[in-house]
Amino acid sequence: MKIIEKIKKELHINQIKPLNNKVYLSIAAIIKNEAPYLKEWIEYHKLLGVERFYIYDNNSDDDTIDILKQYIKNGDVVYKLAKGKTMQMPAYKDAIYSHRNDTEWMAFIDLDEFIVPVEKDTISEFLKEYEHFPSLAINWLLFDYNKHETKPEGLVIENYTRTDYGFKDNIYVKCIVRPREVIDIKTAHAFVFKHGRRSVDSNYNVVKHSTNKNYCIDKIRINHYYTKSKEEYLKRIAKGNVFYDRNREFNKERFDFGVEHDTLVIDKYLKKLKNLL
Repeated sequence: MKIIEKIKKELHINQIKPLNNKVYLSIAAIIKNEAPYLKEWIEYHKLLGVERFYIYDNNSDDDTIDILKQYIKNGDVVYKLAKGKTMQMPAYKDAIYSHRNDTEWMAFIDLDEFIVPVEKDTISEFLKEYEHFPSLAINWLLFDYNKHETKPEGLVIENYTRTDYGFKDNIYVKCIVRPREVIDIKTAHAFVFKHGRRSVDSNYNVVKHSTNKNYCIDKIRINHYYTKSKEEYLKRIAKGNVFYDRNREFNKERFDFGVEHDTLVIDKYLKKLKNLL
């Protein structure tokens, strides 16, 4: 209980109570001024089996709350304020400790990350094969700015298709964990589990840290639209960092590296997503 009380104080939360209905798959995310991307990101992941979103709002001053209102009312989104700097870890710990019994699986990703099951139609269907493990670690596939100087019309998943399968930062992973198995969080990429257990990748290789050098995206992956257009990337840098108490820097390597186009998400989900939106 001391851990929960500390988190409540850090997050300015007055009351934490369990939800009435347990879901199979949820996502926890901390956001700041992500209004232009929220609906696409939520509807995409709902289409792929995500039943609930734990959204931690880090001082947004755009129309984030207006977009989320209906999702909150419907019970799709559990909304909490996360005021202050370096709030990612307190937010993630609140998601784990406050909602560990409300969901079987919980993914920890950002608004520029889209989970893509390659072999299955939904994420929840894919996870059925990994229920004997505390966590599934999924490699990134990064996409660059696609030669967009300014924010283009249309959806993120259709505007950014340029990537490099051999790009060095693709070795990073994000995790979908079973929250009741988690005892601590190292970083946004790595967790500590009961009984010394470890995350596995989609090929059942043990993943000990934030990276997986057995890089595998053949069964499931996370499309990471890190920069988007140059205009959007500069705005991202200006709004700061939710993990470190320092400003972001312009990462030239991640901005312009693509050598080929990958349209898997567009081919599989774009038409259905556009109908929903």
